[in-house]
Amino acid sequence: MCHRYIQTSDLGSLQENLAFTTAIDLTPRHNIRPLQDVPVVYRGGRGNHLRMMRWGLDDALASDTPLAAVDAAVSTEAVIASQIQQRCLIPADGFYEWEPRAGQRLQPWLVRLIEDGPFCFAGIWQVRRDAKGGADYQCALLTVADNGTIAPLAARVPVILAREDYNTWLDPMASASSLRALLKPYRESGIYWHPVSAEILESERDMPSLAEPAQLIAA
Repeated sequence: MCHRYIQTSDLGSLQENLAFTTAIDLTPRHNIRPLQDVPVVYRGGRGNHLRMMRWGLDDALASDTPLAAVDAAVSTEAVIASQIQQRCLIPADGFYEWEPRAGQRLQPWLVRLIEDGPFCFAGIWQVRRDAKGGADYQCALLTVADNGTIAPLAARVPVILAREDYNTWLDPMASASSLRALLKPYRESGIYWHPVSAEILESERDMPSLAEPAQLIAA
């Protein structure tokens, strides 16, 4: 389902493919969790903008759409049904999944792209304003049913967009059919994964060692 990921690329690496005009201070992160602020690229005005948003949508969204249990990850089926227009890109360098093992143990894995470098999840965003006019920017990544790409790690996987599809995803004039064509698992030949320490399951710390290869938990 992807409820933790890493984002380690610097601003220059992201800007190369995303062409945003704003800039923020990015620190490499190896244990990003829901409800934390994350960098997000969205289309606004005359171009793309980079902004920190909270990873996770308020349940308030569900009251106006068919979305139920709105979270950091949202099914693409619900998004298509609700015709959400505020699409965004969520930059990442890898994401974690957990494989069930005997004795209720979990083996964590880090999934990355073979071509290396940053990639982007397909996401949606919203802004909630309070009575004092304050703005709370929120985002969620989209998931689809896995087609065997990372089996048996997960039944659903995040939508990872090809670089040539970034502009289509952000384009407010893109047709529903062109957007729907992008909502699919990443190609199987383009990803790999390696085991990481079980510490990622228990720690709220953020350090490079969490993303390093580790020995497999005994089956």
